[in-house]
Formats: sequence, structure tokens, C-alpha cells
Amino acid sequence: MSKKILILGDDKRLKYTGEKLESRGFIPFYNYDAINNADYVLLPVPVTKDGVKISGTENIIEDFLSHLRPGMKIYGGMVPAEISDYCKNNGIVCRDYMKNEELTSKNAVLTAKGIIKEAEDAGAVICKSKCLVIGFGHCGKALAEYLKKENADVDVMVRRSIMYKSVEEEGYTPLYMFNMSDDIKLSGMNKYSYVFNTVPALVLDEKAIKTLSSNVMIFDIASKPGGTDFDYCKKHDIYTLLSLGIPGRHYPKEAGFIIADVITEDK
Repeated sequence: MSKKILILGDDKRLKYTGEKLESRGFIPFYNYDAINNADYVLLPVPVTKDGVKISGTENIIEDFLSHLRPGMKIYGGMVPAEISDYCKNNGIVCRDYMKNEELTSKNAVLTAKGIIKEAEDAGAVICKSKCLVIGFGHCGKALAEYLKKENADVDVMVRRSIMYKSVEEEGYTPLYMFNMSDDIKLSGMNKYSYVFNTVPALVLDEKAIKTLSSNVMIFDIASKPGGTDFDYCKKHDIYTLLSLGIPGRHYPKEAGFIIADVITEDK
């Protein structure tokens, strides 16, 4: 199989992915007309925003599928079921690179660096501050690590006992997730200057936010709509920022190279 790859969309990362793949023997194309000769297709993240067109293009998904043939490999981020099911039923390999464990881990590092930069740009002074990280998945772990490198005092809030132990083992102060039936567990929350949420659920609701300092700054990187009651914060003049897609916005080159690694290492 040759290595002709069609790259679609206006995702800045994919320009760098194409450059890295070319250095590894792939032949990148950026014109949709090349689809009939392509062996691989690289799609953006998300693959589609409206369920009709491929993001950043005028190419209709239905037309795109009609050009695919058995043996091709399709890579995309947040691949819709329409595409993945079609590929599965027609002998076409389809990979969602956003589900790749190594990519997720590396993107988490970029996300942590980016949100800390955004926090500092917003006026946060991380050094020697008291920070709370909510969640201890890939992003939570990376955030805690980078905050610690910035000499912050970091606590981590988790839901499960196994994660509680992991937080302890990593040298952070663990807290259990807010239990709204037990006000005692919410005491002492006003000590944090900065709260970073990574959990895609409403963990920072009105009751939780009321326990925080009125001067707290909340940075939320959880999937839209985030895990914060933004309306309540806006009404009470509490700083909040929902920041999504950080790797692609701040580090497109590095993020693009990570995607290239996924493709070249895929067997």
C-alpha cells in the first residue's frame, strides 16, 4: 500500500501533521479532488460540527463516503457514527485519534501548559498560591504536576477512593468530591485562589461555588458545557474561563506532530 494521504479541514494542527508525515515518506494532498487516489484520509477534530459537512470545508459527508473504497484508512477526531459505521460495513479502517491513549496523555500535557498560561495572562499569580484541581484523569494529573512545578500548593479533588490513594501517592493533598448532603465536607474551601476543573459534570454548582472565596478564579477545561455554573458566577462577579481545544489553539505544531505519531505507529 502506498502512502498517499488526503488532509481535509482548516485545523491548524493538520498542516504540521502533513509536514511530519511527508518527512516520513507519506505524500500529502490538500485538495479534495485527490480523494480518488488517496490511500489514507486525515480529518479534523471534530470531524464535523453540523453533522453535514466536514469541519472547515464545504465537503458533504455523504459525498465523502461515496468516494471511499475498501482498504483505505481514515483518521479523524471525534468521528461521528455515520462515518465509523460506514467504514466498518465497507472494509475501511477508521481510527478516532482522540481516543488514542498516547495522544490523550501528550495532549493533556499541552492542555495543562496552555491553561496555566491563560490563567497567568488573566492575572493569576500561581507561584506560592493555593490551587485546587478537580479530577485526576490525564488532564488533572498533568495540571497538578505543572502547578507544582510553578511552586503552587496543590490539592486534588476526586470521586473514587482508588483515585484518592493515587493523589496521595503523587504527593498532593486529596479531597473527596463535593457531597452536597454533607456541608462539613465543604468547609475550608475558601482558601483556594485558583480552581481548575477537568470533570465534565456540574461539580461547581451554586452551593459549591458559595463555599469558595469571592475572589477565586475558576478555570474550566472540561468538555462543553464544562463543570461550572457560569451563570451564577457571572451574576456574582466571579471570574471564570471555559477553555477548550487548547492544544490546537496554543500548540498546533506540537499537537500536529502527536497526530502524525499516531498515524505512523498504527499497524
